[in-house]
Amino acid sequence: MLTPAQTIAELLHSKICTSSHDDRCGWEYDSWEHPGYNKSSYLEKATKILAKVTFSQAKDVIELI
Repeated sequence: MLTPAQTIAELLHSKICTSSHDDRCGWEYDSWEHPGYNKSSYLEKATKILAKVTFSQAKDVIELI
């Protein structure tokens, strides 16, 4: 089960990543147990968002993107 920050990171990635997922975005190669650059950078963004708003608010706004 994902943490709230991981869930928001996943949603952010699905909405704003513009890299090719065939050869440029490493999202699928990272794991939450050992996050690489991609998951770590989105997790950092999610953590900052959740420091300002609730999970529900963050999810609602990101889903509008």
